[in-house]
Formats: sequence, structure tokens, C-alpha cells
Amino acid sequence: MYLYKEKDEEIWKIKEEHEWGKVESSFDQLEQIDAALTDKEGRVFLFSGHQYARYSGNTYTSVDDGYPKNIAEHWNNEEVASDLHPDFQKSIGGSFCGLDGKTYIFKDNRYISSDDTQTPMEISSKWGRIKNNLKETGQVDAAYENGSDYYIFSGDQVVGYKDCLENEEVYVREGFPKKIVEHFPSLPA
Repeated sequence: MYLYKEKDEEIWKIKEEHEWGKVESSFDQLEQIDAALTDKEGRVFLFSGHQYARYSGNTYTSVDDGYPKNIAEHWNNEEVASDLHPDFQKSIGGSFCGLDGKTYIFKDNRYISSDDTQTPMEISSKWGRIKNNLKETGQVDAAYENGSDYYIFSGDQVVGYKDCLENEEVYVREGFPKKIVEHFPSLPA
């Protein structure tokens, strides 16, 4: 409880709830985590809306002191992927540290990487593309069936299908296309 007086008023008022020390936090009434990122030092960053929280250590019982923070105001200080393009300062949709040592950050249909945070690229220009000889050449070199599974060979790849090729419900089996040597590992090369 505390006393306060409005400007240009002579009467003091009593306020029973205190508001000191409150920090705006997207994490208080958390509905979803938009992205999670583990950096090279093992720190975990969780993103929700325009904010992020950081966990250092391995217990994850509480966020690091001073968090959550606003992406636009503080992310550049984290030394993960600094100087974010303005579109990525409002919120992000996903992120990861790649095997190539770069940090990738995604939002809507674009991404940036730690080696160029100012040039958003279309996600489809790099991600979600699978080399598929059959699609590229339209040529079938061999085929066989195994029960309700069908396998079509093109070049050095095989594509596995489930169901019947004449059926509209046919779909590519998970993990295909793949190299023939992966599908038949015991065959001589």
C-alpha cells in the first residue's frame, strides 16, 4: 500500500496494489514458444512474441537474471547472430545453429544467417529442397513391388511408394528418395 497524489490535485490517494518491480513478460501468461535456440556455449534461448529468455546451465529451473528481454533492444548483445534485420527484431518463427557453424533464424517465408543478418532470403531458396532424380529426369531405370510398396529407380536413387501407383492416395514413403546403396546396403558397390 502507498500514497500518491495526482498532478494538480491536493488530495492524497491510497493505492493498495503495488506495481514496482514488474517487468513486461511474454512468458508470464505463456501460450506458446515461437522458437528455441541452443548456442555454441550451450545456452538456451526461448522466444515468445517480441521477447526472449535465456537459460545458462543445465537445470532450466529459472531464467538468467535480467530476462526476459526485448529482441529489438537486446539481441545484438548476445553475440549469437547480432545486428538483426528489422523484420526479425519483432518476433521470429524458428532458429538453430547449423553444422556449418552458422546460426539460422526464420520468420514467415524468409530466413537470415549469422554470416549475413541484413539480407533476408526466401526459405525455399535453400531449405526444403530434396534432390530427386526421378523428378528431374522423368526417367525410370527399374522398378519392383513388395506387397503394397512400390520402388522406382532413377539414376543412383530409389523412391519408395506406399499403396497403389494408380490410386490417388499413393504417397512417398518416409525417408525417400534415397541412394540405392542406402536402400540395399549389402549389395556390392
